[in-house]
Amino acid sequence: MYSASKTQKIGTLAEKDFTTLEEDTLIIDAVKVMRDKGVSSVFVTQSKKERYDKGEQTTSNPIGIVTERDILYRVVTENIGPFKVTIGEIMNSPIVAVDEGVSV
Repeated sequence: MYSASKTQKIGTLAEKDFTTLEEDTLIIDAVKVMRDKGVSSVFVTQSKKERYDKGEQTTSNPIGIVTERDILYRVVTENIGPFKVTIGEIMNSPIVAVDEGVSV
């Protein structure tokens, strides 16, 4: 449990090293990544191609989050095959975020 004063900034508490996966990632692949990295959640991203004067660039924008609990409750307990479902289908969205400069 964190202990923080009301004047402490969110940015000092927030985890800055997080894992992202594309929305079309299969559940089984996401679980393997989560296991290998020792994390219990991943941010879900959506790629978007943007055209510029000098070419094209792909950006990934966060659109949701998937946790171990989501996988257990929405895939395992529903007896849905993890080889058929993508993280985009079970993610929690939209993401609610605050600026790192906001106080606790």
